[in-house]
Amino acid sequence: MATNFPTSIDSFTNPSSGDTLDSPSHAAQHTNINDAMVAVQTRLGTGSGTIGATTSYTPALTNFTVSSQSVQYAAVNNLVFVRFYFAISSVTGAPIFTVPSGLNISGFAQHQTCNLLDVGVANYQGVLMFVSSTSVAVECTNVSFTYAVNSGVSASTPFTWTAGDVISGGFWYLAV
Repeated sequence: MATNFPTSIDSFTNPSSGDTLDSPSHAAQHTNINDAMVAVQTRLGTGSGTIGATTSYTPALTNFTVSSQSVQYAAVNNLVFVRFYFAISSVTGAPIFTVPSGLNISGFAQHQTCNLLDVGVANYQGVLMFVSSTSVAVECTNVSFTYAVNSGVSASTPFTWTAGDVISGGFWYLAV
């Protein structure tokens, strides 16, 4: 029997103590279970390909440069988790970075927070905005209005960025 996994659940015959092991045969029973287990292991993966395993990637950066970075993702089916740390060299406009290749963002819009660290001065709350199916922009929270609003990050907003400042956080999204 070829396995039906992952499109449907396989149906196996459980032998009872009085069975003669010929319907299905003992060998066929083992073959069926082994085939199903190989299909499950293939689906779950091995090593760094295991579902949910953390994998590092290097995103394309727009409007900012970094002296170091640590960016990883984990994918569980089409649910993708990303965590990031960028040690800033310079910021020239709204920082934008790409999501892992081949794991594009679905139309589901999820806005999440991040940290904008002016080293030795203050930690600001940032907001992540999905700006395309492949890119995330960093904005800041502006509280100079009656209600907090998102504002663009620039070389001088929410503070004047200098070498060593940090953008860090994590987010999740549904991939297409």
